Amino acid sequence: MLLAYGIAWQGTPLPDRPGILDHPLAWAVVNDLAVLVEPGFDGQTLEGWGESQWLAAALAHTAVVQAVFAAAPILPIALRSGFFGDVAPIYALLQEQGPHWTARLQDLTGCGEVTVRVTPAPTPPPTGGLAGRAYFTAKRERGQGLAVVQDILSAHSREHRVRPAQGAEVLRWDVLVSAAQLADLQAKTGQISGWQVQIGEWWPPYGFV
Repeated sequence: MLLAYGIAWQGTPLPDRPGILDHPLAWAVVNDLAVLVEPGFDGQTLEGWGESQWLAAALAHTAVVQAVFAAAPILPIALRSGFFGDVAPIYALLQEQGPHWTARLQDLTGCGEVTVRVTPAPTPPPTGGLAGRAYFTAKRERGQGLAVVQDILSAHSREHRVRPAQGAEVLRWDVLVSAAQLADLQAKTGQISGWQVQIGEWWPPYGFV
């Protein structure tokens, strides 16, 4: 059984690290495309894995994909979706859907995804006779500020996905950005009235494959 990590261009260097099982990695190549694979998996062994083993595998899988992404574009394949009985279905994937994956690689070259979390900025409680007016003014400014954040995210990203907010978050988006767009986001969201904007790490585009 093989594990496929992701789709890249033919000729992409192998990452300088082994796979989840510490086996050597290889490329399965069809025309201009290649899938990074690791052999040696066993279905019965996988069925016996517990939560801790799957977590360790997920971290190792991410590290391999990140190592490729540091040097070249890659379309990651989710860990649990990447197991194949042999290499034949992988070759078929590249042959039958080659134009689609070629176009997607071209679209995503130079891009990664980041998660943007927006939470209310802490504000001191209003005091004195203007407390009521200050409250409504702050509420209006926050509404305007949140609209500004959304406009910035839309304008400075290739694609985006709205995700459910968690905890104190008011907004959570995954955005597909180039390195230049990421720098723009970081600069333009640094001072938004009433809001704290947290921009996560630049990852391979898992959510946009």
